[in-house]
Amino acid sequence: MDLKEIISISGRPGLYKVIARSAKNFIVESIEQDKTRLSVNATQQVAILDEITVYTHTEENIPLKTIFENMEAREKKSTIPSPKDNPVDIREFFKFAAPGYDPDRVYISDMKKMLKWFDIISSFKKSEPAAAPSEATPEAESSEMTPEVEQPETTPEVEQPETKKVKARPKKS
Repeated sequence: MDLKEIISISGRPGLYKVIARSAKNFIVESIEQDKTRLSVNATQQVAILDEITVYTHTEENIPLKTIFENMEAREKKSTIPSPKDNPVDIREFFKFAAPGYDPDRVYISDMKKMLKWFDIISSFKKSEPAAAPSEATPEAESSEMTPEVEQPETTPEVEQPETKKVKARPKKS
């Protein structure tokens, strides 16, 4: 999952995938189960997940993508804390997920938000690959099941006669 496509909208719960962009707004779709679409205008505060970083003790901050990769690695070995778990457990977990984070500038509410986002993205990733093979399978099955039929030869394209460009005369005042 490319985090450049995923945004968080201030004042709205959940995460959204950017569908289309224009000069003044863009269309987004919820990546949760309901798949609602809405228009986001330029006055709303939006955060692209790819651009979010976490403060550290050094000058280099940790990108959110790195934290999510660490969470995914930990999830394969053991469970990760829920956003509703004890704050002490969440802080201990973030020592692994975001090594070197600054506990004075990264609040527990930020950690809980990142855990919620990780849960949403994980469930989206699980549903996304399942949709792709099912779309490809009918094509493969249909090509194996149906015999090949000879397609008639296409007719060559007919050349269109050239049109002459005529300049408009200037308007007399």
